[in-house]
Amino acid sequence: MACGDGTRLMRNRFQPIHIILNFLGSLFIVLGGLLLLPLVFVVAGGELEGGVATLWAFVVPSVVSFLLGTLLTLVCRRGVPNSVQAMLICCLGWIGFSAIGAIPFVIGIGVSYLDGYFETMSGFTTTG
Repeated sequence: MACGDGTRLMRNRFQPIHIILNFLGSLFIVLGGLLLLPLVFVVAGGELEGGVATLWAFVVPSVVSFLLGTLLTLVCRRGVPNSVQAMLICCLGWIGFSAIGAIPFVIGIGVSYLDGYFETMSGFTTTG
């Protein structure tokens, strides 16, 4: 085995992780767009006159989600996930979406991050 073969073998070993992270990055970009959707209803309902806490509650997690998603899609290579990778994408997606989705609860209504995470996880998994 030549010196270059070991490097290529190591790169191929981490290929499944790149596929998973790239796919998660794409999902985080979508989440960033979806987090801006409630702002349409906030502006249409006239809720911004009381302060900008509601605005920041959705803009901050949206920007975090966009930045994380863009970073993951730019750094990691694309590929087609197999069934095991798809299940891992689903699991990590729920955990990551809930982690970012808890931020509006913390900023908007001032609950603890753990309570916000619980409410977001129950909302995303439809157990709430």
